[in-house]
Amino acid sequence: MRLASLLAAILLHGMFAILVANVERWDFAPRAQEIITVDLVELEPLPAPPSPPEQPPPTEPPAEKERARPEPPPAKPITGPEKRKAHAAPPQRPPEPSPGDISARKRRSPRKTTVFDPTKTKAPADLDDLAVETRHASQASTAKHGLNWRSLIAPEYGRHDFAGLYRAGPDRVLSVVYSQDSDALLFHDSKTGLLRRLTRKEGLHFVYGPGSNESESVEGVVIFMPVKPEDDQNKGIPWTSRLMWMPENPPAVMGDRVDFEEREVIYFHGDVPLSATLVRPKDETEHPVVVRVPGETCRERERDMILARLLALRGLSTLLMHPRGCGNSGGNARAATVEQLAGDAAAALDFIRRTSGDKNAGLWSEPEQCPQSRLAAAESSPPPAFLVCSGGNALEQVAGLPCPGLLLTCPNHGIPPGPGYDVRSLSGESPLGRLAQAASEAAPWIRSHTEKP
Repeated sequence: MRLASLLAAILLHGMFAILVANVERWDFAPRAQEIITVDLVELEPLPAPPSPPEQPPPTEPPAEKERARPEPPPAKPITGPEKRKAHAAPPQRPPEPSPGDISARKRRSPRKTTVFDPTKTKAPADLDDLAVETRHASQASTAKHGLNWRSLIAPEYGRHDFAGLYRAGPDRVLSVVYSQDSDALLFHDSKTGLLRRLTRKEGLHFVYGPGSNESESVEGVVIFMPVKPEDDQNKGIPWTSRLMWMPENPPAVMGDRVDFEEREVIYFHGDVPLSATLVRPKDETEHPVVVRVPGETCRERERDMILARLLALRGLSTLLMHPRGCGNSGGNARAATVEQLAGDAAAALDFIRRTSGDKNAGLWSEPEQCPQSRLAAAESSPPPAFLVCSGGNALEQVAGLPCPGLLLTCPNHGIPPGPGYDVRSLSGESPLGRLAQAASEAAPWIRSHTEKP
């Protein structure tokens, strides 16, 4: 092993010595590049080519005069062998048109072009006519098919576009109500008494579960088909918002929403301005008016609107008083006395009589507001046409009044009717169900005590 290492070292040293001895023979100097010599010769510019002589513009060949063609002689009937030749002969091509005919055919009248300047304040008359025709055609297409290019843009709908009363038959109403307590839409069927909370699944599709507050297991589906009258594509077209209810047990139920006339009014009790919402059916006839006496809070407005619409569906108008300090009403309801609140109700009765000229106006209140309603009925001249106390269970709330009284009481109280007042029992399982039953029980009673002889 050592011998091999010694030989390798001697070999490497020998090769290195040979390289060092021949290093002087290597030429590392740069080589000179060859220089190419070019002789430059100045060239004279070439003369410009002569321009061609101007030629006169081409003239169109004169059109040949149409020659009068003699009428062909009447054809003779072909018989015998000539008839066979005529059938065997190939069809002849029409004669080629002359150059004059071709030039005359190519000369057409220039196309009319309308130039519109965007800097002008008004478009030309023909463009205005085109816009009017296009708009009329779009409206006609919308009325016929229900769709146009504007309807392809899906509008946004909120809970107020879904809430309302939907008539599903002569004696069946589907109610969709917004609940402030649960911040959700509630669905109620007047026929079966079903009350469920709706959960938005996607778009216009809502679902509900087996319980009033359950939505995990789907039991039914409600699909809304809302229409916004303020949209351009809906103007002038009597469309109605609808819903389709698919319950657990078929068949599906369709309902058309009933819209009412709703407007805000202002009246005064002394120096205190008070506001109210008047809800009435959309017709020109006179209806008995129910003055809804409010509570002390503003959270009862949604519930009062449900009652007003249920009564309007049965041919009654309702004036929903706003409590003091709510809406555009001044003052403070909690700081007011019973006499002041009774004066507010009497002022509402006087306002209805002065503006509508109808004396068939009465009061409707809850048990907490029945004392001030009794006081307003005693102080009003003339007295109200009726007084309804909803949810009470004491006869002194409706007995001894200067007007007919109706007590809507809870079941199992056993309060009999008496002279000057009637008693109706509410058996609804839910507040919304009892509210719908109260409207259905009170509406015919009110009409029977306000019908003109």
